[in-house]
Amino acid sequence: MYAFWRWFISVLFPPKCVHCAVPGAYLCEECFNNIEYLDKQYCPACNNPSILGYKSHGCSSRSYLDQLISVAWYRGVLRSLITKFKYGASIRVLEKEINKLIKLSVEPTLFSKEAVLVPVPLHPARFRARGFNQAQIIVKLLSKHLGLAADLNLLKRVVNTQKQSREPSYKERRKNIKDAFIVNDNVSLQLYTHVVLVDDVYTSGSTLEECAKTLKKANPNLFVSGFTLARG
Repeated sequence: MYAFWRWFISVLFPPKCVHCAVPGAYLCEECFNNIEYLDKQYCPACNNPSILGYKSHGCSSRSYLDQLISVAWYRGVLRSLITKFKYGASIRVLEKEINKLIKLSVEPTLFSKEAVLVPVPLHPARFRARGFNQAQIIVKLLSKHLGLAADLNLLKRVVNTQKQSREPSYKERRKNIKDAFIVNDNVSLQLYTHVVLVDDVYTSGSTLEECAKTLKKANPNLFVSGFTLARG
């Protein structure tokens, strides 16, 4: 019966591409093929090109992240897809498009088998309002594709940072998110050697930096990578 109603609704309201609005699919083949993939990765400390996004390429800039990997640029098609995905439009359907993107663009051997995938958490109030955490969905898809363990509860967000009416500077972002995360008391971080922080978009890097700082304070020997679908 559920399948019938889903078919019936699809007939009444056929899907449209989230980017070009052409009917037929939530992301048409032409738009999917126009996603602008990164042709290189960048150091999380100095933002210069770096092989596999490693920080240890000789720069003297500081970052709590040891590595940063992003799939594509946050513009055009991918910006439309992530915006719709993030704010609740047909989550389960758009999840399939995200999964397709991951399967086509992420090498199964990208991280070591000891790596544990950890989503950037939402504050409980934000989670209740939205009903899901997009980073958790990405972790689930990555975990299956890479064959890696995931820990959805390693980090907790204890500060509900508010959206600002204008685009904040990097210093304002860092101040806004300072001390926003803690390590869950029920988790022994000493058991981990490599954590991969997962989020949808990397822009200023302040959120991933704060998460990485929180992890490094609890375990200074931890290797911390960042992974995002998009880079702004």
